[in-house]
Amino acid sequence: MRSRNNYSGLEPEIVKQLKYHAWRLKQMKCFESQEIEDIEQDLLLEIWPALSKFDRSKSSLATFVDKLLSRRSNNLIHKHMCIKRGGKTQTLSLDKEDENGQTLMDYLADDRCFEDEISIRIDVSRAIHQLPESFQALCEQLKIFTITEVSHMSGRSRAAIYRDLELMRPMFFPTSVYIRRCEQFFPQCGI
Repeated sequence: MRSRNNYSGLEPEIVKQLKYHAWRLKQMKCFESQEIEDIEQDLLLEIWPALSKFDRSKSSLATFVDKLLSRRSNNLIHKHMCIKRGGKTQTLSLDKEDENGQTLMDYLADDRCFEDEISIRIDVSRAIHQLPESFQALCEQLKIFTITEVSHMSGRSRAAIYRDLELMRPMFFPTSVYIRRCEQFFPQCGI
C-alpha cells in the first residue's frame, strides 16, 4: 500500500507529512475504494494554495504542514461522510459465502426483490405527488442531497427540515407498512 507518487522538487517535510496523512485516510472505510496516490493528490491540491502563507518565524515547516494537512484531512473526511448513502458503506464481495453457503449474488438474483423495489418506488412516488408542493420540492431535493446540503441550499435549519419530515410521515403510512412487510419477508433486499 505504498504510494508510487514522486514529488521531486517538493520539500521532504511536506512529502513525509503528505504520505502519512494519505495513509491515515486510506485506513478509513469511506476512503478504502480510493487509491492512495489519488488521496495524496487530493490532499496536495487542498494544501497547495495555503503553503504560500508559511512563516518561518511562527513555526517549522513540518509543524505548519502537519496542522494544515490535519485540518484538510478532517475536511475531506467530513465531505466523504456527508455523501448521501456513500460515506458509511463498505465494499462487499458478491462471491463471499454467508453461514448458509449462499453468496450475495444468490440473493440479488431473486426476482421478487426487484419487483418489490419497483412497487415501493411507485408507491412512494404516488405518495410524494399527493403532498403539498413545498413538501414535494423537499422530497425531490432529498432524493439527491443530504439534509445538511438541503439546509445550506435553502437557508432553512436542519431542525425545520426534520419537522417537515415528521409532518410528512403520516402521509406515507400505507407505504411504510408495505416497506416493513417487505423487509420482514425479504431482508436480503436491503430496502
